[in-house]
Order: sequence, then structure tokens, then C-alpha cells
Amino acid sequence: MLKKIILISSILLLTIFTSVVAQNCKFKTNQKDPITGKKVLTTENLVRYNGIYYSIKFNSHNDKYSFELHFTRFGKDNVVLKKGTISYLKLGNDSIIELLTNKEIVPIYQAGSHVTSEYIITYDISREEMELILENGLSFIRAVLSESITENIEIKSKKGEKIKQSVSCILKN
Repeated sequence: MLKKIILISSILLLTIFTSVVAQNCKFKTNQKDPITGKKVLTTENLVRYNGIYYSIKFNSHNDKYSFELHFTRFGKDNVVLKKGTISYLKLGNDSIIELLTNKEIVPIYQAGSHVTSEYIITYDISREEMELILENGLSFIRAVLSESITENIEIKSKKGEKIKQSVSCILKN
């Protein structure tokens, strides 16, 4: 009987410790807005897919949320994304969230040993959509650059868990 109590107590303590450690939020940005006094928060996750690194950020500013995708493509893309260009987030339950760019996006060209086109695309996202990502996870992103150019990013389950953690941190703070 005593062994059962010790075992159950150990499991309970381990569960509590794990959940406390799991909620350790790391923010890329954690500031106060000087006008409103509200928190400005940003989380960032790096995802590597097909040899390309993608930065996936979630932001909170004055009770508004945004999703940011940052990546670099080889070559000079002459593609300017118009405000309202659609992209897709596929969740773990196979449902799709459609997001629209909230401003015109012009690629930044870098010249070195080769030319690259850097994109920083920002989308408005609702609290409800963030909660859907938290609940179901994120499994795939399709950023539409033009009718013929898309960036497709598969999110592995381990990285998906880290993204859910980031969303949780943004929503709880």
C-alpha cells in the first residue's frame, strides 16, 4: 500500500514538474508598448525543410495577433506579393486556415557569391485561429508567391509541438 502511494505521488510530482517546465516561454521580443502599456510579444521557431530554413513567428501586439514567415530563395524573384495574397496553414486534423498578407511584400535582394530573394511575409491571424493551431498543431504551410510559385513547408511532429508551445505562450501572456 505504501509503495502504491509513493508511486502515485511520484507520478503526480513528475507530471506537475513536466508541465511547469513545458510552459517555460522564450520570447524573441518581450516589451511594453510605450503608448498603451500592453505587452508586445514575439516567439520564433526555425524549421528546416528541403535544405531551406524558415523562420516562423507568432506576434501579439495590443491584443492583435500576427503570423510571420521569413525565408530566402535562390535567384532573383521578380515577385511582389500584393496585400491580400492568400497562404494556407494545414492543421494536424487536416483542416485548413487561410491567411491573407496584411501589406504588400517586396523581396529583399542579396548579392554575394549568388543572388537570393528574401521574403518576410506577415499575416493577420485571429485568436480563434491561434487556438485552433494550439489545439490541433500545424503540419504544413503553403505560402503562395504567385500563380506558379509556392513555398511548401512540411512541419515534422517534434517541431509542431514546439510551435504549439509558442502559440500557447503568446495566448497566455
